[in-house]
Amino acid sequence: MPAVWIFNNINEWRIHRDILHRRFPIAPVLYDRHTPEHHMIYVTDDMAMRNRREFRLVLIPAYGLFLIFVTLLPLTSLIWFVGLRNLALLYLATSMGYVVSYEWLHLSYHLPHDSRIGRLGPIRMLRRHHAIHHDPRLMQRYNFNVTIPFWDWIRGTMIRDHERMPSARRNAAA
Repeated sequence: MPAVWIFNNINEWRIHRDILHRRFPIAPVLYDRHTPEHHMIYVTDDMAMRNRREFRLVLIPAYGLFLIFVTLLPLTSLIWFVGLRNLALLYLATSMGYVVSYEWLHLSYHLPHDSRIGRLGPIRMLRRHHAIHHDPRLMQRYNFNVTIPFWDWIRGTMIRDHERMPSARRNAAA
């Protein structure tokens, strides 16, 4: 399970960086829904949804979840047919569980700060990581992980608030 989780974290980072922030010829709708739409509405200091109709701007559409499931089937089938049926099912369940955690966490970052979930310490910390990604100056280069910024940390694409401050403000703060 840990290996599958790490694989999914890497995959999340790569898809976010390479498909959601660059127009990909096979599925330009992914870029269009994400970068111009999601990033235009939710900016670093204004991340909260205002009503439930905005779920469509934050959550993966149902057909997207189905497509994720379908993309997992070839490797699941390969593992199954080499005789490791329990491992195949565990791989599929862990991968889909990762997708659910992605969705729940992403939604929690876009809830109001003063909501019951928004006040939780780990959510506040992860929301800030995601909010920095929503800075138009940084969104193409930093903080691509939405769940846990493990691969951002490994790849050197993680930036924190104090690192994004202009040098004059940083010196004044010191």
